[in-house]
Amino acid sequence: MGSDDNPKVDDAIHKDVREHAWAWFALHAAQRMQTINFFIVIEAAMLAGAAAAIKEKLFVFSMAAGVSITALAIFFCLMERRVRNLIRIGEAALRKEQSRLALRSGISEILLLEKDDESAKKQMTYGKVFLWMFGFFMVLGLVIAASSIALNIGNRPPPSSLVPTAIYN
Repeated sequence: MGSDDNPKVDDAIHKDVREHAWAWFALHAAQRMQTINFFIVIEAAMLAGAAAAIKEKLFVFSMAAGVSITALAIFFCLMERRVRNLIRIGEAALRKEQSRLALRSGISEILLLEKDDESAKKQMTYGKVFLWMFGFFMVLGLVIAASSIALNIGNRPPPSSLVPTAIYN
C-alpha cells in the first residue's frame, strides 16, 4: 500500500521530513552564529594583544599577532563556507516541503525560502556581511604585521651607536 492510498501515512512522512530538515537547518544555522561570535571574541583578543605589544615596543609579538589575525580570518572564512553549504542542504529539503505545502494548501505565502531568495538579491545577506568582515580582518592583520616590521626596523639603534665611544677617545 503506497502513500497515495493512505493520506495519513503521507502526512506523517512529510511531517518527519519537515522536522528532520528543520532540525538540520536549525543546528547548522545556530552553529554558524556561534562560530561568528567566537571569531569576533578571538579577533578582539588578538587585536588587544597586538595593541599592547605595540605599546610596549614588542614588535615581534605584534607582528605575530597580526599574522595570527589574518590566519584566523582565513580559517574562519573557510569554516563559514562549509557551514553555509550545510545550511543550504537543509534549505533544499525545506524548499521541497514548502512547495508541497503551498500546493496542498493553496497558500503561496508559505514559500518563505523563495521569498527570501528574492529579497537577498536586493539586500546584504549574512554571508556577504561575514565575507566583508573576514576580508577586513585579513587586511587588518597584514597591516598590523607590516607596521610592526616597519616599527621594529625604525626602532633599532643606528649602527654607529653600537660602537663604544671609549675606543675613539
